[in-house]
Amino acid sequence: MPKLILKFKEAVLKEYALEDEMVTIGRVDDNTIKVDNMAVSSHHAKLIRENGDYVLIDLNSLNGTFVNGQKISKWILKNNDFITIGKHTLVYIDERAPQKSPLSGTSELRSPEGTVMLDMRTQQQLLEEAAAKKGVDKVGELVGALTFISDSEGQGEIDLSKRITMIGKGKEAEIKIKGLFLPNI
Repeated sequence: MPKLILKFKEAVLKEYALEDEMVTIGRVDDNTIKVDNMAVSSHHAKLIRENGDYVLIDLNSLNGTFVNGQKISKWILKNNDFITIGKHTLVYIDERAPQKSPLSGTSELRSPEGTVMLDMRTQQQLLEEAAAKKGVDKVGELVGALTFISDSEGQGEIDLSKRITMIGKGKEAEIKIKGLFLPNI
């Protein structure tokens, strides 16, 4: 039976067996899975069982729903998918699902929009192969750069090499900024 494991950082908070046709995720008490965090919308997302698979649907949440680091509106969940909602992670476990190559039998691996979904390892492998053909040393070394202008220090640039870089005044922020009304992250 599929299940979701709710985590905050590395700590497992709770496991939920998925038995119902619909499971709701959000901050308020009437959700099947309550995630107590202000970054989570009251009714953030839902899971619907379709043809034996669970489909994750974002309910127009303010901060979005992410699967394996990618913002989604609708996604067919696969074993070991990581769902990020606010600062929490839900790990989808479906041990009854056979492990398939993401490039074979693509009819089961299509998102509702018709795009073939690749697991992260296969995607990284394909990107590295493409980069090798173009002569790039390593994919993912530099994702982007943040250019800023400051009154006292002129302008500068920070290289972004991680998938997610936290900006704010809190201790969790990797790029520190100052200001009275700024959030911690």
